[in-house]
Amino acid sequence: MFTDNHSLNRNSWLIFILGTLAFTIGLNPEFIAFETRFALFAQEMFRQGITFFPMTYQGPYPDYPALPTIFIYGTSLLFGQVTPLSAILPTALTSAGILVLIYRLGARFSPSLGFYSVCFALLTQIFIDKSRTISPDQYVSLITTGVFYLAYTTHRNHPAKSLLWIPPLLILGFALRGPIGLVMPAAVLCCFYLFHQQFKRCFCFGTLSFTLFLLCSGLLLAAAYHQGGHTFIKQVVDFEALGRMTSSQANSHFFYYWHTSLANYALAYPIALLVILSLIKKITRPISGQEKLLRDCVVWFLIIMLGMSIPGAKKARYILPILPPITLIAAYIFIASEKFLQTIKLILITCFYLFPLLSCFIITAGLFLFCLRHMPIYSSAIIGTALLSVSSLFILLSTQPFIQKEKQITLIAVLTLLFLNIAVLTPISYQLEKTKPFVQAVLALQQKAPAPLIFYKVGPDAEDIKFAVNADQSIRPLFIQTDQALWHYPKPAYFITTLDVYRSLENNPSVTLIMQGKIGHRPCVVFRLTKKT
Repeated sequence: MFTDNHSLNRNSWLIFILGTLAFTIGLNPEFIAFETRFALFAQEMFRQGITFFPMTYQGPYPDYPALPTIFIYGTSLLFGQVTPLSAILPTALTSAGILVLIYRLGARFSPSLGFYSVCFALLTQIFIDKSRTISPDQYVSLITTGVFYLAYTTHRNHPAKSLLWIPPLLILGFALRGPIGLVMPAAVLCCFYLFHQQFKRCFCFGTLSFTLFLLCSGLLLAAAYHQGGHTFIKQVVDFEALGRMTSSQANSHFFYYWHTSLANYALAYPIALLVILSLIKKITRPISGQEKLLRDCVVWFLIIMLGMSIPGAKKARYILPILPPITLIAAYIFIASEKFLQTIKLILITCFYLFPLLSCFIITAGLFLFCLRHMPIYSSAIIGTALLSVSSLFILLSTQPFIQKEKQITLIAVLTLLFLNIAVLTPISYQLEKTKPFVQAVLALQQKAPAPLIFYKVGPDAEDIKFAVNADQSIRPLFIQTDQALWHYPKPAYFITTLDVYRSLENNPSVTLIMQGKIGHRPCVVFRLTKKT
């Protein structure tokens, strides 16, 4: 069943608007965790203007091009300053765009396939996490999905002139995320044409992608030289290429993504694997249009997993572009006729019915275990999950056709997870990671008795970033890494360090503790030296 253009466009706009709202409601009141670095980039851009690479108080930062920061800078101009909403809005819009493309790919054959694909994306916790924070890797996911969408729709029935959008998208991917932003969508594109036996287009786009890669790399290095000279060029090459390939971290083994994704990308990833194993014959020898889409999604998924398993540096967010194909594959479970997949679907639907009630029970238990702490958070969460539980029971007892019940209970499961993120996980993460109270206390102390701020055995590019981004003013901290430098530093000064480091100093009579607090999740202190040792 093919969805008509009017319904397709209407539903696409609805998904985009609702997705954007879901990703921007109930954000933290301050910057925490990974987003602090990009927020600081944007704050520095407000102060220093637009540059080729984002800036910190330490100078240009080599790991990211400036374009994601420019997006934040642009939205922040509407607010007059960098706020959590203005900083996260570009990522939220990007993630909503990904949902739209997922829906449009699935809905070309069945509205149900499009609907369940979007639901699986919204039932994947890492997708929600990265959509509600600052995540340049979501740009790569959107670019990859967009390139695949153009290639796929052109192959089916769209005019070939749509392919003219692909080169600008590849360039945009590089500008947003560096080499990985071009290589990943280019690899998916070339493999698409290879498996469709369109060798001419495979060769042409492969050659074009390689040429664009060389040109963009040259421009990137030229920009790096302009901003930081030869030393900065070496840093850029190491951070964006060589360092990723040669990393020797504990998670650098080849199969890291294959097993950790069972948790990181659940539910979509494990269910997609079950679908692939169950339909392996149809995937290798597709006949219908749906089976060919399934095959194309499997190829898309495998090329990213294989390619990203080679570099030594591995993080779950690096493979976010696998999410669209695995959600489309997983959604096939709702339209498949195979008995095994039907059984898995019934188990899944049963879990969806129980999900709101189980969430309500866990939150209620948490309320009592934590001795009524954070009562407003837990009370609203209990009320919300209780209402969703009642809705789930009402759907179960209704006399509607089973196919309608499936859609409604899946939607309830999606709403439950979104609600848990907004009403429970976000407030709890803020309580664990909030830094601003400590920052405000330190700055008030500094204003009362002026002295330089010095981070002792902390940073740069660590807790100091979280401290600086949550200050209401521009700060330029100094750094000391050795005991000798500490004892010989001219006084007075405020020294900031972690509690663990301070404990090695507290028995020294020249060290005076001023205050304790928390930067992110790490306990920290401020101390002064009162006399020479």
